[in-house]
Amino acid sequence: MSTLAPPQQPQKLRKVQPQPAGLRPKKGHPFPVWNLIKVPIRVLSPPKATGMVGSVRSFKSTPFTDVRLADVIANKHLSPLSLKDFEGYLVFKEYSAESLYFILWLNEYEKEYTAWANDPNVEHPAPASNANTDPTAYRTTSHLPDYLSDSLRRGLDVFFTPDGPLELNLPHTTRDKVLVEAGNSGNPADFAEARDIIEHSLNRSLAAHSKSCTANAGPRRLVFCFCLGLSVFLLGLIPMLVGIIGGYARGIRVAGLPFVWFGTAVMAMAIQRICGVIWLLGEDRQLLPWELASPQVTSGTIVPMNCPSTPSSSSSSWDEESTYGDDKSPASSYRTQNSANPYPWEKQEAALDAEGSVAVDIPTSRPPSYISKKSDTRSLVPSSAPVWGSCTSVFSPDVARYQWRAAIFAFLWGVGALLTVGVVLMAVPPRR
Repeated sequence: MSTLAPPQQPQKLRKVQPQPAGLRPKKGHPFPVWNLIKVPIRVLSPPKATGMVGSVRSFKSTPFTDVRLADVIANKHLSPLSLKDFEGYLVFKEYSAESLYFILWLNEYEKEYTAWANDPNVEHPAPASNANTDPTAYRTTSHLPDYLSDSLRRGLDVFFTPDGPLELNLPHTTRDKVLVEAGNSGNPADFAEARDIIEHSLNRSLAAHSKSCTANAGPRRLVFCFCLGLSVFLLGLIPMLVGIIGGYARGIRVAGLPFVWFGTAVMAMAIQRICGVIWLLGEDRQLLPWELASPQVTSGTIVPMNCPSTPSSSSSSWDEESTYGDDKSPASSYRTQNSANPYPWEKQEAALDAEGSVAVDIPTSRPPSYISKKSDTRSLVPSSAPVWGSCTSVFSPDVARYQWRAAIFAFLWGVGALLTVGVVLMAVPPRR
């Protein structure tokens, strides 16, 4: 007589370590002046792009709107295009992180469901024939193993139940359809309609996020850089005008040419949302407003999200860097992979974990988790980083390549200014 056999290795819902929403990168050196020596080498040796975004070895415009959502979720990009960066953008900028959390959960559930369905050592009973068509009814899914049934019930309660903690922005017909069909069968294919709607929304958000990643400074710093470039440009005009008005030799005017070139280049960089000062001092970027201070909300993901944002070694491949959904290192957590300096509540919960205590049962100073339609983070972070805000490294080769290209074109704009303004002022005869 055949009996229902449990999986060879019984599974449970993996514990989700509390983690700050978004990335918390390490702060770099404030003014690495020695990097100025490397500028000629950096100009002549462009960063090698990964090939996943835009062109690799040409001056063609890099279409960052073509960054693929699947690549970001699979952790094929590093900061500032990493999964944690995208989460921070959705939490603090668009306030729609529940869409990302749903895709992460569905991918994890689909992987576990497929592994169970393809396991020849277990029986796969059919769903109950008397399916309940009431969206508000309680779902048992007794034909699924406990770990799948628990994951499905949790996903439906969190993402599809009205007023759930991470309720998705879906039409009522789609929501009810998923609750009925997926709630009865447990088949990930029944989430297809909801997945299409959410992925379409996430692709729009990712396009905006990817475009913002090309900037290495906030709006305030860019305004400052444009004004700095304009001041340097005007400073370069002084020797030329003095030479013309004062009747001096043309050799005096030459002193202003480097200022005209450099001032134009800095202004051209600022227009392309690149701070020339930061770029000349290294491939860095300013910390975003929500990266500067302690987070007021924690991540709302219901599945583990261990994602590297910096390369673990200089020889690591992209596939080696991706760890989402990988059980090779179950003890790894956000604290060991992405944290610059642990917050007090992280240290407290790490100590509780080491003692074998259940952190969720003991009060800590951890901020509340992200809740859709209720976690309004507009008042938690400033609209822009300060002019002299801290900087951090850019690890994404694609972003570094884009910024290099913007700098080269800015330098060419400077040459154009020399050939127009500079040459004209040099050709004007001195006043007698």
